[in-house]
Parts: sequence; C-alpha cells; structure tokens
Amino acid sequence: MAYSQHIRETVRRWTGIPVAIGLGPTKTLAKVANKLSKKNSDLDGVLDFGASPDPDGLLEQVPVGDVWGIGRRYAAMLERYGVVNARQFRDLPRDFVKRKMTVGGLHTLLELQGIPCIDLESIAPAKKSVTASRSFGQPVTRIEEMREALAVNTSRVAERLRKARMVANGVIVWGRPTNFIEGEPQYANSAFSALPGASAHTGEILQVAMQVLERIFRKGYHYKKAGVMLSGLEPIGCRQLSLLTPVPTSDPKAERLMAVLDRANAHWGRDTLRVAACGIRQDWKMKQAARSPQYTTCRADLPEVKA
Repeated sequence: MAYSQHIRETVRRWTGIPVAIGLGPTKTLAKVANKLSKKNSDLDGVLDFGASPDPDGLLEQVPVGDVWGIGRRYAAMLERYGVVNARQFRDLPRDFVKRKMTVGGLHTLLELQGIPCIDLESIAPAKKSVTASRSFGQPVTRIEEMREALAVNTSRVAERLRKARMVANGVIVWGRPTNFIEGEPQYANSAFSALPGASAHTGEILQVAMQVLERIFRKGYHYKKAGVMLSGLEPIGCRQLSLLTPVPTSDPKAERLMAVLDRANAHWGRDTLRVAACGIRQDWKMKQAARSPQYTTCRADLPEVKA
C-alpha cells in the first residue's frame, strides 16, 4: 500500500495527473479495486482487494456491466436472471456461466472467486494491425478531400509502423457518412488490398490505399469519417517470404528518405515534412476549438505568468 501511494504521489507530482491504483489476487479483482478506488474518496486513490475485511460488500458496489470481461449484451442477459452486481455474478454456478457466456465468462467468474485465469503480460504482445481515422470538421462530398484525409491517416500509420520496426502486408480503407442529416442517403463501405510486398514506406502504402479509395468512394454522399488500417504486420527483420516470388531486396534510398522524414517530424513537430498528397488547407480537418490545453505535452500550451 505504501509503495502504491508512492507511485500515485510521484505521478501526480511529475505530471499533475491523478491516478488510482487497485490491487488484487487476480487481474479482474485488481480492476474491480481500481474502479472502486476512483469512486470512493475515503480510499485516497488506493485499494487492496485482498486485504479488505468485507470483499462481498465491495463486489456488491460494482454493477455487473462494469466487470471487466462482461459487455452490454451479457450484462442485459444477466440482469434478466436477477444478477445486477459483481457479487451475485461471482456466486453463480459455473456450469450456468459456461453455458451462457462460454469459457471467457467462466474465466471472469473464476477470477472474481480469486482463481487466476488471465496471465499478466510482462511484455506486450506484438500488434496485428495499426489504424488511423479522424472525423471531419464538415461533411465531405469530394473525392479530392477524401484523398487528402486518407493521405494524412496513411502517413500516421506508416510512421507508427516504422517506429515499431515492423512492415505491413495489406491495407484496409473505409468511409462512413454522417447520420445526422434527415433524409440523407446512407452509404458506408470498406475494402482490402494486399501490398505488392511487405512495406513501411509511406509512398508505397499510400499508392495502394488510393487505389482502394477509388473502389469504395461514391458521389452524392456526405462523408463524416474515413480511416485506414494496415494489417498483416511483421517484424522488419523476420518477414515471411513466398516460394512463388523473388526474395525482396531493401531500397537504401527509400529507407533513408523515411528516416529523414521521421527525424525531422520528431525534432521540429508533426507535419514539418509531409507528402504533398496531404494537401495544404485541409478544410475537412476536425474542429478542435474547444480542446483543452496540452499542458504536459505541448510547450506552446504552457500557462504564462506575468509579474
């Protein structure tokens, strides 16, 4: 408990961000303790579930829908059976939970009973995909604006890919219309295309993404959001090869170009250098006039004191 308080106080002192810490014999119980420590000011931001003299009372304070691993549909089903809190769910027969909620639900039940079923991950698993999407500040009807938005999103995911030292094998592009214009025809679509070869080069990925956009874009619709996902991720040094195609060779010139791009944007700020397809004015950009200042991450947002 003392060490948890030390962590909490250090984070607040260094960043100004309040945090809550939950401890428990299982991952699910630790999450329950974390949720309760946020709601109860008497706990001073830290709760050790295993040391509580009244664990049943704690579980009764947690709605069943707030238990990690129980979604809205399962919560609605459980409520029809009169199960409204975590304690009632914990006391259900195991056969009933497995029949109604599969093995995943059974693991959640056992975790609430103090039996560990979900391993702690000391190393995060490798990502299988990476996504970037943004809502538009105003409805978009022209494919030229969609191309700009797609170029920005593709630049973002490609940059993340290179930072993680990975390459992608496929591209998914999607577009979604606004739902708030009465009588407006609705159309949403997505499509996938494989890359010619595993790559993290912005230009190569963008070329394929633009081809996918041409397939799914339809005139006459007011698009509100668009995005891109890169799939089939592999470590850059351990990519899977094909028996039917030649072994891919690296392009030192392209690699140096992407390295210069990333270094410039990391040093001078995002979009200092960007591909021309991203556009200049970007009238479609999300409106962020009411965004809170970024005191901890943006030097320009630091408050000024005039004496």
